[in-house]
Amino acid sequence: MLSLSDQHSFPLEVIFSYLRPDTVTKVLTDALLAAPMFGARWKWNASRALAVPRFLGGRKVPPPIQRMRADDLLAAVFPDQAACAENLEGEIRIPVHPLVNETIDNCLHEAMDLDGLIAILHRMEEGTLRTVAVDTPEPSPFCHEILNANPYAFLDDAPLEERRARAVQLRRGSPPADASGIGALDPAAIAEVSEQSWPVVRDTDELHDALLTLVVLPPMDEWRGYYDELAGAGRASTVGGHWVATERLDRAGDVLAIARGWADSIGPFTAAGLAERLSLALSDVEIALAQLEGEGLILRGNFTGREHEFCHRRILARIHRQTLGRLRREIEPVSSADFMRFLCRWQHLSPGAKLHGVDGLYQVLKQLQGYEISAAAWESTVLPGRVHKYDPEWLDRLCLAGEVMWGRLSPHPSLEALGSRKVRPTRVAPLGIFLREDAARLLPAPGETQQSWSHAAKDVLAALEQRGASFFHDLVRATGRLASEVEDGFVGASGRRARHRGWL
Repeated sequence: MLSLSDQHSFPLEVIFSYLRPDTVTKVLTDALLAAPMFGARWKWNASRALAVPRFLGGRKVPPPIQRMRADDLLAAVFPDQAACAENLEGEIRIPVHPLVNETIDNCLHEAMDLDGLIAILHRMEEGTLRTVAVDTPEPSPFCHEILNANPYAFLDDAPLEERRARAVQLRRGSPPADASGIGALDPAAIAEVSEQSWPVVRDTDELHDALLTLVVLPPMDEWRGYYDELAGAGRASTVGGHWVATERLDRAGDVLAIARGWADSIGPFTAAGLAERLSLALSDVEIALAQLEGEGLILRGNFTGREHEFCHRRILARIHRQTLGRLRREIEPVSSADFMRFLCRWQHLSPGAKLHGVDGLYQVLKQLQGYEISAAAWESTVLPGRVHKYDPEWLDRLCLAGEVMWGRLSPHPSLEALGSRKVRPTRVAPLGIFLREDAARLLPAPGETQQSWSHAAKDVLAALEQRGASFFHDLVRATGRLASEVEDGFVGASGRRARHRGWL
């Protein structure tokens, strides 16, 4: 993980050449000396070699004392490792010592897999392992483990809140299909920023300013009149078929200056396109662009679908802002008034949005199923407000046909406290109406609700499950209970179980 400033810019592909098989061992050895694992494994090896005693006089040496003695031994056999960095001259000199060699070997081959790394680097050099560099504004899922690593995974001991890795924005929950489009720029934003970056010429002075920036400009018919005035005043001339300001005649052959001026005035471009437009040698343009990239002025990437494109850092930042602005506008929340208008149409409350007849009532109940409201409000407010000229007979017809059920879905808040006492429903009791085909997922399982039921309620439920839908007198005979007990059983179960309209 590299942290670069605005002055750094280089092709991402060069990162794969940072490590080479013949030098990776030394590079990794120098890096592990500053890692905490070297000190831990040094103490371990020193203790195993009895160079640092763990017991002295029959008593165990405290771990802090062992650590101090291990550090003293390290300073004696490996002075550069214990010395202050300001006092070192040149590279760290690793002594030939059994404990030092063993510790470094443990770090390279036990804590790390040096042999596997060298094998991978050999495959990269041979071309059998293909490397791909992807430029995205957000890290891929494979980078999340690095960004979320614990503080001890880093070489320095900076606290967690000072890590730049914590400031990197991660996109969570994105489906894999959207991963390829994370870094895509909006073509409209590219076109808009490119148009804004091109000089605006409305008079001779603005054309002169454009020539000072671009250095050379192929003749343009729409600006021919302004150029003639500049040429007549001695402020511009034609060199090699291009317009050049008098102040830039000494730079008319400087490809680096020309590329710098044009990169600041156009959007994403390719080296071949710029060379063809300005009638320059492609090799000279590529060399100039590589120098500008080294200065951090331009960035290399795939911005419009073409490979090996370049874009000025400032212009690319504007394109990114335009793209993010478009994405934010797409998910911008609507106003409360628009949301309420949508809800009224969606709930069939607006004029012209109401439904009609039994079929319309069925669709309304399907939309509202699972929602509980006071029993008295259903046929007085809720349904008449959504169905044109609502008739209560329509609801009876749906219930008797077995398409719709009703009952209380949520448990009574005081049912557990009341125990076996009766809980009689009232006009304000919450009641839900739902489709019979969806009753299995809306109703709680019988075993979860029958524990607090009365014996009469359990007998009534058992009779219904055995005999099916029954009239009241049939249930009295089937349960062998009094009519009042059967009625109380229905009332006690109404807080937990749905009932067919017309049973009572």
